Amino acid sequence: MTKMNDTEAYEKAKSLFSYEPNTGVLLRIAPTLRRDGFFSKKGVGHHAGWIDANGYRQVQLAGKVFYAHRIAWLLQTGSWPKQQIDHINGIRSDNRWCNLRDVSKSRNMENQHKKRGKDHNLPIGVSSYFYGESLRYAVRLKRNGLLLQSTRSSLDEALSLLESFKQKLA
Repeated sequence: MTKMNDTEAYEKAKSLFSYEPNTGVLLRIAPTLRRDGFFSKKGVGHHAGWIDANGYRQVQLAGKVFYAHRIAWLLQTGSWPKQQIDHINGIRSDNRWCNLRDVSKSRNMENQHKKRGKDHNLPIGVSSYFYGESLRYAVRLKRNGLLLQSTRSSLDEALSLLESFKQKLA
């Protein structure tokens, strides 16, 4: 199968799906062609696709599997995203238009949380350590070869500093 250009992909997606930007719901609006050559109305009027093991909604378009947030972007803008789609609130199945943004990979990684270790509940860029008997927080952010780092005595201060660093490096 040849790669579809933006216009072809948009027209195909528009003929199969309806996207509601306020709720993030992607509905199937047209029957699908089954392998045996017959059309199936199964799923018409319902949420399109399925939730994968990582929590993302996926759909099928022109025989290929796509993330629903990429289809939502296509339907809203008429073209594929240039980079990665970031779910601002971190909820992978929340495809509301106000929750999606087209960002670089490094920017997309910033709002992910650490998965393992003692700091698993802290955002990337913040770590904790003991200095004598007191708990301290290290803040470190690197982007485009620039590194900003500092320490704070409270988590609130550290999170505020992290946001400040992000704005400086934006």
